[in-house]
Amino acid sequence: MVTTNSKNPVAWIVDHNPFYLLSAVCMLFGCYALQHAMNVQAGELWKLVGLLVTINIYELLLVGLGYLLYVRCRLVRDAGCVLMIELLFLVDAAFLNGETVTTDLWVGGAINVLLLLLGVFKVWVLLRAIRAPEAGRILAFVALELAVLYVMPGFFRRIGPEGTVSGTALYGVWWVVGALPFLRDAIMALSRRNAPPRPEETRFVTVFVGAFTVVPYLSLLAHLWIMHWLYEAPFYCANLTPILLALTLASRRLRPSRLLPAHDIAFVRVVLPLAAVLFSAGNPVELWQHVGTHVITPSELALAATFLTGVYCFLPRYRLLTLAVGAVGGLLAIYREALLLLGQGLIQTGSRVGNWVQSLIPQSAETWGLIAVGAGFVLLALGAWISMRGTVAVAGGIMNGDPRPDAASHGAGEGSGNP
Repeated sequence: MVTTNSKNPVAWIVDHNPFYLLSAVCMLFGCYALQHAMNVQAGELWKLVGLLVTINIYELLLVGLGYLLYVRCRLVRDAGCVLMIELLFLVDAAFLNGETVTTDLWVGGAINVLLLLLGVFKVWVLLRAIRAPEAGRILAFVALELAVLYVMPGFFRRIGPEGTVSGTALYGVWWVVGALPFLRDAIMALSRRNAPPRPEETRFVTVFVGAFTVVPYLSLLAHLWIMHWLYEAPFYCANLTPILLALTLASRRLRPSRLLPAHDIAFVRVVLPLAAVLFSAGNPVELWQHVGTHVITPSELALAATFLTGVYCFLPRYRLLTLAVGAVGGLLAIYREALLLLGQGLIQTGSRVGNWVQSLIPQSAETWGLIAVGAGFVLLALGAWISMRGTVAVAGGIMNGDPRPDAASHGAGEGSGNP
C-alpha cells in the first residue's frame, strides 16, 4: 500500500482505493433495480436464478480476491475492505432469499439450502486463510446463524401460505434469535485456545471474526423485522425482550474506559434486564402460551428468562444455589392456584376440627358438676386398683423368696412394732 500526503488525486486513489466500495454499491443497486423491474410472479423463479448466479459469481470473486490480497500480497486493509463487502452479500443484503421461497416454496427452499452450503464453504475458506483461532467453533456458530437466516423465509412461507402469519409464530422466532448469542457463548466456552496469530495480524483477525459473527446477526434481525410487514403480523414490544437479554450478555464484554466509566457499565447491566421485563409487561393475549392447564404469559416468560440471564452472566459462583431457589419459586408460581386451593382446604378442615372440639366442651355448670362427680368415682376406683396391684405384687415377692427384702421387712416392721 502506497502511503503519501500528496494532494495528487491519483496518489489519493492509490492510497484509499475507493473502487471496492463503489463496486459493492453498484452491485447492490443493480440487484434492487433488477428485482423490482422483473416483478417476479409465482412460477417465474427462473428470473431470480440468473440474478442469484450472478451474485454468487461476484461473491466468489470477492473471496478469491480477499484471499489473494491477504495471503499473497499482505495488503491487510484492502483485504479487509473486500471481505466486509463479501460479508454483506453473504448475509443476503439484497433480500433475494425470501423472494425465492415466496415465488416457489419447494424449489426456492432447495435453492436456499444450496446457497447456505455455499455460504458456509466461503466462510470456511476465509477462516482458514486468516488462520483464525478456534476456526471450527466460529464456523459452527456462523453456520447456525446463516441456517436460521436462510431457512426462516421458507418457514414463514410454509406456515403462512395465504400471506399471513400469527404474531405468536414470530414471537417464538424472536426468542430463537435472542438465544443465539447464548449458544455462541456456550460454544466458545467449551473451546481451548489455540496458538494466537502473529502479533501484527491479531487486530485484523479479531475484527474479522467479530464482523462475521455480528453482521449475520444484525441481518437476521432486519429480516425478522421485515417479516412482520411482509406477513401482516403485529409487532409487540415483548418481541424485543430476548434481544435485550442478548445485549445483557454482550454487556459482560464491556470494560471501563474514559468514554464509558465503570458506573455507566453497571447502570447498563441493570437497565437492560429491567427493560426486558418491562417490555413484556403488556401481556398481549395473542402471545399467551397454553401448556396443559397453565397459561404462560409474556411477562412470566420474561421474568424467568431474565432470572436465568442474570444468574448466567453475573452469578457464576452461585449458579446452583440461585437456580435451585429459582426452580422452587417457579414451581410455586406455576402451581400457585393448586397451592391456594390446598391452603383453603386446610383452613376449612382446621375450622371443622375446631368446631367439633368446641362442641365436646360442656357449656353449663350442671354439666360440669355431673362430669366432676363421675370423675370422682372413676379416680377413686383407679386409686384402689393401683393399691391392690401393689399389695399383690409385694405378697408374691415374699412367697417366691424375692431377694429384695425392702418390701417384706417394711411390712414386717410395721406389723411387729419393732424399730
